[in-house]
Amino acid sequence: MNRLPQFHLLLLCVMAAAVVGCSEDSQVLSLRNRFVLKDEPPGAIAVSQATAETDDSGEVVVVGRIRADSFEPWADGMAAFVLSEALPDHGGAGHDAANCPFCKRRMKESADSLITVQFRGDDGQIIPIDARELFELEDNQAVVVRGRRSSERGILLLVANAIHVRR
Repeated sequence: MNRLPQFHLLLLCVMAAAVVGCSEDSQVLSLRNRFVLKDEPPGAIAVSQATAETDDSGEVVVVGRIRADSFEPWADGMAAFVLSEALPDHGGAGHDAANCPFCKRRMKESADSLITVQFRGDDGQIIPIDARELFELEDNQAVVVRGRRSSERGILLLVANAIHVRR
């Protein structure tokens, strides 16, 4: 039995898998270049202020934390997450806001101030790449997001066109 054709088939499969992987990596890099801002956009308002406003026209810049109190803030496999009020870091470096009594009380007070953030492609659909991977995000991370506000089924939605990650 000639093993050379099998070897070529195996080599072809490995090369195809590498091309698909590279294609996905290049898509992530392309989308990061499109959406991620190095500098924080000016004029950011708090999540609570954005949810209190009723005007859905025009762009808005919102600062908040990726957190959703009692439920998961991420939409698995999609470029979407929940943004809540960004509380001031009063404990300095290494402060754990999730276990701080002061921060927990403030989070509870602002629990009604949540925004769903979505990044959409040119086709109008949510980008099918997890936001954690796409933007290298983590739970409770502070971000500034720019986009167009709208309301869907009583939930404030921000269709984002830019993100700045505070590091």
